Amino acid sequence: MIKVQLSIINDQLIIKLMKIKNKIRPAFTLIEILIATSIFSLLMVMTSGIVAESSGYQAKIKALRNVSAETRKAADFISNEIRSANGSGTVEYVNSAGLKSVSYSTSLAIFNCNQTYCDPQYRTTADITTPGFALPDHSNLTGNVLITFVKEDGIARAHVIAFRDNNQHKLYFKKVSADLNINSEVGSMSEDDVYSGKEESDGTGVEMAAHFGGFAPGKEDLHPRHSYVTFLVTARTRGYDDLPSVQRAIASIRSMVVMRSY
Repeated sequence: MIKVQLSIINDQLIIKLMKIKNKIRPAFTLIEILIATSIFSLLMVMTSGIVAESSGYQAKIKALRNVSAETRKAADFISNEIRSANGSGTVEYVNSAGLKSVSYSTSLAIFNCNQTYCDPQYRTTADITTPGFALPDHSNLTGNVLITFVKEDGIARAHVIAFRDNNQHKLYFKKVSADLNINSEVGSMSEDDVYSGKEESDGTGVEMAAHFGGFAPGKEDLHPRHSYVTFLVTARTRGYDDLPSVQRAIASIRSMVVMRSY
């Protein structure tokens, strides 16, 4: 009788132990944990790199979009100003030889102005002595000031577009009298006259540059030719030299506009 009871108890213990054993799940080994951790870390590094690269591309695209839009805006503005020119005027300027004055009948004038002097950057009447005189090469675009003479409501005006290389890299625009002193007008340009290149409140924005070349005969020219302006407009992200490469962008447009009348 006792043996039978012990046998039953023994069987019950064996059944309970088997149930407990079945409930115990196999654990991961240390090597398996290390391998899994390594794979997870590698995936995280790869994902972080992709995200960072994607952010860099987005910043580059945004910078390119901004400078391209600003370049097109400035180039279109200059082209429209040249095409709209329909008047005449007289420009006084001071260079190393003193005060001079030139009259223009073809609605255009181009000057190179620094902090002290201004000089015309193409031939005027005084340069033309004989028919067939060779035109100079203006491919270097040495002018930084373009003047277009316009009649507005019967009033003759001069529109002055100037790039001032004063470490601010801005394009200025000003409407003045058709009889002007270009040294004075360029020297008095302020932030209120900035057309393109303004710095935003957060320090961002674009830097602008514009250079001009071309030809326009004066009022007494005996050998009239079509006047024209060729120009180069360049924009880049403000603070370009100090920015990381993914935030830098630069764009340029070069064009030429020929006047339709002499």
